[in-house]
Amino acid sequence: ATFTGSLGKQLEMVARLIKARAKRNVNRDTFLVQLGGFDHHAALKENLDPKFADLNAGISSFHEEMNHQEMFESVTLVMGSEFARTITPNSGEGTDHAWGGNYFMMGGALKGRQILGEYPKGFTSNDPTNDGRGRLIPSTSWDALWNGVAQWFGITSEEDLNYVLPNRNNFACRLFTDNDLYVGGQETNPGCNGEGLRFAMNLTRTTYLTGPEQKKYCEVIKDRVEKTANSTILCAVIDQKVIKISNRRQLTATNSSVVEMQVEVSSDLSDGGTLATNVTSALDDGTLSSALQSAGVENSGASQVQQVITESSTPSPTPSPT
Repeated sequence: ATFTGSLGKQLEMVARLIKARAKRNVNRDTFLVQLGGFDHHAALKENLDPKFADLNAGISSFHEEMNHQEMFESVTLVMGSEFARTITPNSGEGTDHAWGGNYFMMGGALKGRQILGEYPKGFTSNDPTNDGRGRLIPSTSWDALWNGVAQWFGITSEEDLNYVLPNRNNFACRLFTDNDLYVGGQETNPGCNGEGLRFAMNLTRTTYLTGPEQKKYCEVIKDRVEKTANSTILCAVIDQKVIKISNRRQLTATNSSVVEMQVEVSSDLSDGGTLATNVTSALDDGTLSSALQSAGVENSGASQVQQVITESSTPSPTPSPT
């Protein structure tokens, strides 16, 4: 294949290294190529069109070369960015920095023509996933994608996956497997093949749980539920809201705050209601608050489970819109 453009020249070197894999005595590789210049705060159309041409030319040539080498079935290309762009333009006919974006994957072994994750419900200001000016709130972690790619790559033990993706357990069953991504994929995520539920809980504190605190919180929940449930248990904090509470019954009004959390727990249990019973028992024994304090989750009190909603614990791909 003939490679042109900035990205094309980088992919040409990747193709040469893949072709020389036997001489290099390797059976797998990872490569990083980069294409910059997408920070278009002004004149988006004039600046973006040639970037797309460069991107398309490079990927098309790489696809052609991989087919020529009969390696396309053994290659996965993942395109990503460190941040997204606003959907609503600015006054300079450009876009500004945003949050949630979209990535694409290409490869001969992939289950193509599907969208994974939660597709936006809409693109208006009324959409709950729109944080303003078209800044979409992410629904799917970077770890979710790489979990499935890592399994396809041959990294299948929980210990090795946790080493490669140290934050993967923050997302419980919201991780894709190689079976979600690839034709012939066979891996599953332990703790994601049976009952799942969500519950709401309040912690008396003034701030959100940090990432490390969420890990510690879920470790406490997992340990307590696994004592009564004969199953691997996974836990993830999926939403948090700080709610200010005013006490106006006193002569001097006082204010306090609670963090309302939505927590997702999943398992390999198949008996209807068993997980809900175990979770309720583990959280309502009166010692949860002190257990969280001991684990390093600062709070001045944990409420009982407010609501239990039983649902499937395994994420499913979202069909592509037509």
